Amino acid sequence: MVRATDLRRREVGLRSERALRLDSFEESIVASEMQVHRRSLEAMSASLYILMYKAESANYDHWALMLQERDSRTIFEVEGEHPSFTRRSGIVGVVDAHRRTKKCVYIAAIREREIPEFRGIIQDLAIDNETLDWNCQDYVLEGLDEFVEAGIIDDDDTDYVETRSAVVEEDYGAH
Repeated sequence: MVRATDLRRREVGLRSERALRLDSFEESIVASEMQVHRRSLEAMSASLYILMYKAESANYDHWALMLQERDSRTIFEVEGEHPSFTRRSGIVGVVDAHRRTKKCVYIAAIREREIPEFRGIIQDLAIDNETLDWNCQDYVLEGLDEFVEAGIIDDDDTDYVETRSAVVEEDYGAH
């Protein structure tokens, strides 16, 4: 004969088991939604980096911007020296394999819908062949300023502000 206390224990046990299953189910739903959200964020944005290369012959390390999209990396830079800097951009392979790469610093996410405007700004960015001490580092910083002005990069983003400040403080100028 089954006692009433045994029935209550089984009932409580079943409720607890159902609650555990429900919690696990809800957790898996939340985890799936987070994966979908992460994927949609990845699909919606590209990552912008500052690349820094060891100086070959100059006193200044070379800087460039790199836009990491889903399937490609594009570097935007100026080459040469005063008074004949020229604009250069191109899709690259594995950046870290480059023997002169010193640093690759994440700067900001660029929304996919803003990539055409980003490319337009970088294409129109002035190259200053008149100022004696202007170089590739100034080109990168001026580009970042233009992206902020256009609203592509949020200057209220503390991570961006702190990273940009650290890069300028630690790496800008002659080395």
